[in-house]
Amino acid sequence: MVRDMDAGNDKIAFHARRLHAARKAGTSTDLLTDHWPRVSPVHARAIAAASIAMAGERPCGYKLGYTSEVMRRQMNIDRPNFGQLTADMDFSGGATGRLIHPRVEPEIALRIGVDLVTVPEDRDGFLAIVDAVIPALEIVDTRYHDYVFRYEDSVADNSSAAGFVLGTPFLPKVLATEGIAVSLAARRGETLTGHSSAAMGDPLEALRWLCGELVHAGQMLPAGSIVLTGGLTPAPFLIKGEEIKAEFEQLGIVRFAW
Repeated sequence: MVRDMDAGNDKIAFHARRLHAARKAGTSTDLLTDHWPRVSPVHARAIAAASIAMAGERPCGYKLGYTSEVMRRQMNIDRPNFGQLTADMDFSGGATGRLIHPRVEPEIALRIGVDLVTVPEDRDGFLAIVDAVIPALEIVDTRYHDYVFRYEDSVADNSSAAGFVLGTPFLPKVLATEGIAVSLAARRGETLTGHSSAAMGDPLEALRWLCGELVHAGQMLPAGSIVLTGGLTPAPFLIKGEEIKAEFEQLGIVRFAW
């Protein structure tokens, strides 16, 4: 049993280094499951955590993946996951680091106002812990050779987290409406449309899911954390030098150019 645990720890360290190196160099690498076909989600999560620790970046929140049916269909992933955000991933002032084959998603971001150590009982409880609702773009960039991977691959790759762009913060009461429509002006004049309800029916429900996952893992959600609640439209590729724009009903416009 001890040997099995040691072997697992060795594999976690090896694949964490491999994914960290791919992100740092801006080059793609093999799927985790090509090398470790029976890797568990727990081991995959440990790989992601170790890889982020190697980067030495300051954590600033979490991103949720596959909270919408449209993204699950696009990426052929059957359930949500989450990844760690760091301050270096804030591209609001421009992209930093090297990107491989980035895609972009319009999302509703929530800023947490208090340290959260237990899961609130109802929607009003979650609304009370949010101190801002922010229109956002998430830049995802898998470190694998393409966007065909299994759930465990995505978890180990920190849910493809690469960057995010935040717009103007609004008071949480904006979530008391019938939801927020969004349109994404993508490449070649294409417009993609979505709605905040795509994220598990309600961005606050997506937050509830994340809080449950963190509490189950013995972790907390610190005050000031940014939570990206999941893509609301399909995620088009970013084109070098081309601006992409998302317009959120009630919340305004967020732009980004790579």
